[in-house]
Amino acid sequence: MTPDERKVYESIRSPHLKYWIPVVWFSNLAVKAREEGRIKDSIDLQLIHQEMNVFRTWCATLFGYDWVGIPLVYTQ
Repeated sequence: MTPDERKVYESIRSPHLKYWIPVVWFSNLAVKAREEGRIKDSIDLQLIHQEMNVFRTWCATLFGYDWVGIPLVYTQ
């Protein structure tokens, strides 16, 4: 992430986690690359988006664990 991107990222106010913001940036850049011909086929773009969705799902799962409080000591 560049310093300018970090400033934009930090300036976005949201009551929710913001892991999805770079995913949106990536998706927009991939579509732009397809329009410019740097990604040759729409199927390739679809595969790229599918892999990014897998990554996004992993992030959501990981952040979901943060909602569950684990006690430091279990009572007997």
